[in-house]
Amino acid sequence: IGKYIDDSNYIFSKIKEVIATLPEELPVALLGIGQFAFKLLKTEIFQNGRAFKLFDNNRMNVGKKIKGITIMHGDEISTEYKKEKFSIVISSLIYEAPIRKSIENIFKQQHIEIPMIIGFSQLL
Repeated sequence: IGKYIDDSNYIFSKIKEVIATLPEELPVALLGIGQFAFKLLKTEIFQNGRAFKLFDNNRMNVGKKIKGITIMHGDEISTEYKKEKFSIVISSLIYEAPIRKSIENIFKQQHIEIPMIIGFSQLL
């Protein structure tokens, strides 16, 4: 259990480092609203006024609000991106690969340049 906790803390610190280096003028979109996303939203990065958007493919989460921001369905990500560009952080470590592929396909089908997509499964 100790190794799992150490690995989890390491991954989380790396994720915070990467998010902190993203351009501050661009919002960050979290895709996959679970425990990991909630933990990220409690960090200083998001507590200090960083603009963000929330997306999830679980219809049970869509429409709910976190910190006043409504969770949108993942299918809406390209529509929102057309309104305002943002970086995407896949906050699901387990399902990162299929989520990434889905995002890329959505953008390709609509002939939109694929935004920066950040994932962290390689840290596992």
